[in-house]
Amino acid sequence: MLACTPAHVHAADAAQGAVQLAQFTFRIKIEARLNIENWGRRTGACGPIFGGMHNDRKRMTAAGFTLVESLTVVAIVAILTSIGVPTFRTITTSSRVSTEVNALLSDVQYARSEALKQGQRVTTCISTDQETCTGGALWQGGWIVFSDTNGNATVDGTDAVLRVQKAFSRNDTFQDATGIGAITFNRAGFALNLPGAGALLVLHDVTQNVRYTRCLSIALAGMAITQTHTSAPATCT
Repeated sequence: MLACTPAHVHAADAAQGAVQLAQFTFRIKIEARLNIENWGRRTGACGPIFGGMHNDRKRMTAAGFTLVESLTVVAIVAILTSIGVPTFRTITTSSRVSTEVNALLSDVQYARSEALKQGQRVTTCISTDQETCTGGALWQGGWIVFSDTNGNATVDGTDAVLRVQKAFSRNDTFQDATGIGAITFNRAGFALNLPGAGALLVLHDVTQNVRYTRCLSIALAGMAITQTHTSAPATCT
């Protein structure tokens, strides 16, 4: 579930205020019409101003909205749209990148747990065909998790593919600066073939806006956590 941010609360308050303004404007116009009609009945007035309104209520209803009322509605819709569209885009983009980084986090954690359970090495590697380790450093193309019996980060022999992740549907990029394309865990749960400082995979959306940047940090001890630019401004950029 997405947490409400100050921007979301501000947008909701603005939208509620606009709706209340529309209701108040409509109520005032209806009351004004009824007051004029009642005054016409009491005084017997008629003519262009009243248009026989007190004699024919149906005709008033059939007339529909006035130009002023229509313009008011158009203005309110424009205000709500200007507030709602950017907020909706922010929510959907944030949700998408969070889902993408959490997908790899889940599979890395699963690979580690399987290595501990099976008592042998298990590898997560980039795979654009969902069958073999295809190499490279771009994780957005998809990946697989497999039992790596001989620990060579290659699907061969009796190695069994345990999980498959297809390519991302959008043009987001997900990679490590050092070019890591495979992460192997030994039977003790330690991550192999990583730099001394571990790995940091950075996920960017197509706009490269740090608001949507997500990172996956993997330590040599095998622990993996996700980060945002807010939680790790020095590294997750």
